[in-house]
Amino acid sequence: MLTYRQLQEYLELMPDVCLDDNISVFDPNDGEFYEIKRIERNGEGDTEESDVLDKGHIFLVENR
Repeated sequence: MLTYRQLQEYLELMPDVCLDDNISVFDPNDGEFYEIKRIERNGEGDTEESDVLDKGHIFLVENR
């Protein structure tokens, strides 16, 4: 599993120009790339709280 700390370390190594790229996720089950529509926090704002994630846990929402 990838942690947010590991993601942050990777992002810090990227060239600055790449930080303006769209975030994409690859699904190896269907061989497709999907863009991330937005970032939300569990149980905050308009997001309904999930019992799977801790309250306030950040997650990415795909655009499928």
